[in-house]
Amino acid sequence: MSKKLLILHPCHFEQLMGGAELQIKYLIRFAKARNWEVHYIYVDFMHGERIVNADGIRLHPLAKRFGDFYFNYYFDIKNLLESIGPDVIYTRSNNAMIYFASQYARKNRKRHIYAVPSDRDVGKKYYFSRCPFRQLESLLLRRGVRTADGYLLQNSFQHSVLNRFNPNNILVKQMTPQCECSYHEKSPAVKVLWVGNLKPIKQPELFLELAVRMAGTPRPYELLMVGRENSVYRGLIDDAARANPAFRFLGELPQDEVCRQMASSHVLINTSTLEGFPNTFVQAWMRKMVVLSVNANPSNVVTDNGLGFMAPTVDALRDRLVYLLERPDELERIGTRAWEYAMDNHSLEKNMPRAFAFITGESCGDPHAAPDTAAGAHNE
Repeated sequence: MSKKLLILHPCHFEQLMGGAELQIKYLIRFAKARNWEVHYIYVDFMHGERIVNADGIRLHPLAKRFGDFYFNYYFDIKNLLESIGPDVIYTRSNNAMIYFASQYARKNRKRHIYAVPSDRDVGKKYYFSRCPFRQLESLLLRRGVRTADGYLLQNSFQHSVLNRFNPNNILVKQMTPQCECSYHEKSPAVKVLWVGNLKPIKQPELFLELAVRMAGTPRPYELLMVGRENSVYRGLIDDAARANPAFRFLGELPQDEVCRQMASSHVLINTSTLEGFPNTFVQAWMRKMVVLSVNANPSNVVTDNGLGFMAPTVDALRDRLVYLLERPDELERIGTRAWEYAMDNHSLEKNMPRAFAFITGESCGDPHAAPDTAAGAHNE
């Protein structure tokens, strides 16, 4: 009889594909290849219109309730958990779902692994809010995190915060499939990409400001922006397009097309305020791209390994980008180093077996026994 893996996550990756959803998709395919029965509980905020279930898993959509508070789904999720009877529950969000998973796992001696989605979610505090609903959501989230059977971490900062609650944790570097990318596939003009959801935490306005300030730069280049359109930024996008003919907004693209764009591009720009370990970094490095980042440098991986540059302001971004435009040999040298680093450290083929063994407890014994110091050691 197949063991059961349950993904408990706010959305299905066929509805909205972000970094967390992409890693979940990789995990599901790995589990199915090993004959695990995979279930997925999610909130059907698009009424199923985009769910074709291409991966053939068992879906359990929750009808969207009023508000954005996940404690509203307590009885729905409780009943589904009891009906499904999962052996392992995997969560990767920052809401009360974490508590529901931990509660079920402890009661039934099953395993719940919390994969930390980003640095912003480590020790997130809603309980100072005057809103009682946010206080309750935060309380359930904190209790769920503290009683999870283990943590799947992305960087050393997350380990420093969460290790005091449970030393049964493992650092697994962000994963992407191996890619044999040739630098000769790059476009003749230097292509610069920004990829992400257009929302405040990603600070897309910085890239749009960069596009305006790059106008008139004599070297051949393109500035391409990829992401789901948000009306809040429509005016800034139009301003950038008018100011700089080299700028184009491509809108939302499927993952395969994003990877094709990266294969022909040279530079990835990240303007987020805070990240765990951006999926786009490893996807870009696997395609010989240089990373320019405003804030994100998890475990100092960008600077310590020479995979790109930190540029904390728009002026710094522009200066560094102009520097690279004038030095194509430098672009190729760093891009090749980035590819070698990604192949050695971030390939799905090398990292997923280790992550899956931890998630399922295949080498961890009883999930509710005292943590094994060796198993719980911090690995980087």
